[in-house]
Amino acid sequence: MGKYILIGIFLAQVFSTAVFAAQDYAYSIKFDWPKVKTPALVKIDIENDAIIRETKCHRMHNNLSIDANGDVFVTRYKDVDFLGQQIDKYIAKDNKIIKVAETYGMGPLTVVPYQDRLFVLMYCRGDAYGKRRAASIEVLKKAGKNKYEFEKELILGTGTNTFSHQMDVDFNSKKIYVLAYRVLPAEEQYRSFIYEIDLETASISREADLEVPGGVSGLAISRDRKIYISATYWSYGMYRPKNDNIFVYSIDNFKLIRKIKTHILAKDLVYVADVDKLYVTYGAFGPHEPYIEVIDCKKDKVIGKIAVKHIKKLNYIGNNKLYVSSPGIGIYVIDVEQDKIIKTIPGQFSPISFDFSALK
Repeated sequence: MGKYILIGIFLAQVFSTAVFAAQDYAYSIKFDWPKVKTPALVKIDIENDAIIRETKCHRMHNNLSIDANGDVFVTRYKDVDFLGQQIDKYIAKDNKIIKVAETYGMGPLTVVPYQDRLFVLMYCRGDAYGKRRAASIEVLKKAGKNKYEFEKELILGTGTNTFSHQMDVDFNSKKIYVLAYRVLPAEEQYRSFIYEIDLETASISREADLEVPGGVSGLAISRDRKIYISATYWSYGMYRPKNDNIFVYSIDNFKLIRKIKTHILAKDLVYVADVDKLYVTYGAFGPHEPYIEVIDCKKDKVIGKIAVKHIKKLNYIGNNKLYVSSPGIGIYVIDVEQDKIIKTIPGQFSPISFDFSALK
């Protein structure tokens, strides 16, 4: 991977990767919640886990993505009531943030930069409150030094109410894998689907019904080409069937291989190739005392738990460290070889995102 990794804000746990090199720095958005007076993009030395630079930024961010040049694409929403349509870019050498694109749809979640294109996971197409809402991947083409324009839209579930917050990138095959769940009125529940996006052709190359009767929550791809998926089993109203499994699929045919028994309502998943482990968090309806569950991906078996408080997001940032943002605590620094908390970075930080500098 490249030199940097970022910590983004709010909507989606998005990626894990099977290839990761040592990092020099991490980035995060630091804010004073709930006042949010002086949000800042902060640079963190991951050797000492210390903040070494702060740059003032907008207070409403979804996610951050580093490109091959070490610059950062920032998806924004307008305010707490509007999803927004803006993509900004942090230019590292100039230490400034500028607007580079505007999306067609509403609520840009995460940018995957690849060559002269941006692949943007969108919360929904067009009007955020329209009846035919659908998630999509917008493809933006470079149109200047720091300018991108709309090229095409890859719709996830044409003609249906479709939502998507989760994706992962296979750096070797240069494919994006996107989870989406569709509302199926006849069955009055959500159904979960997976889409494969080819970065070279900028098209949907495969899709499949995962046959999971609920809203999918997290996705991670392992180095031996397994896809791990968590599901909350949300349905209409307050009824939520209590899923207590992680679903393991083959990336080659999208067929279910096995289920891993866990606690109910697993949420975010992060795979760490260096130790071949999967780290799992749980939502509000999960364990009473929050913790991170650790799965050995060679055996597909739960091997331990790490006690934490108020989990927001987590990611592997290299140097054998997992960063976990926690409201009221800061960032937990976890050693992935020992699966123990070794330090805490104090403050209020946004959720954790990924580095795409290896995509060239």
